[in-house]
Amino acid sequence: MQLSSRPAIHADFEAFFIGLKDTYGYGEEARERLAHEWRMLRKNPSTISLIIEDSSRVAEERCVAYAQAVFVTEALVHRLTTNMPPCVNLHLETELPDGGPAILPPARRTLPRSRLRD
Repeated sequence: MQLSSRPAIHADFEAFFIGLKDTYGYGEEARERLAHEWRMLRKNPSTISLIIEDSSRVAEERCVAYAQAVFVTEALVHRLTTNMPPCVNLHLETELPDGGPAILPPARRTLPRSRLRD
């Protein structure tokens, strides 16, 4: 196994969707919504999207994982720990019950000094 990572591109969506379909049972009805979320999250500066590949595999089977990191608001963290429906990515663009965003705007991507740990 020879793993490497690279930024995700739109053409990677099919491999990502097949993985979700096989792992979580998402059907075709979720494809368009997930494709929209994929495009939105890849463009957002508060998101890092990577494809993990195994270069020892043939080209069609190289994608082994999709990694995504998103800076989110405290309100989303609270919702995740209380009553968030499955598949967090499907809810990142929607307004939270308090009317605020789920993804932290780039200008607010710093932790208060009191939250930093050694």
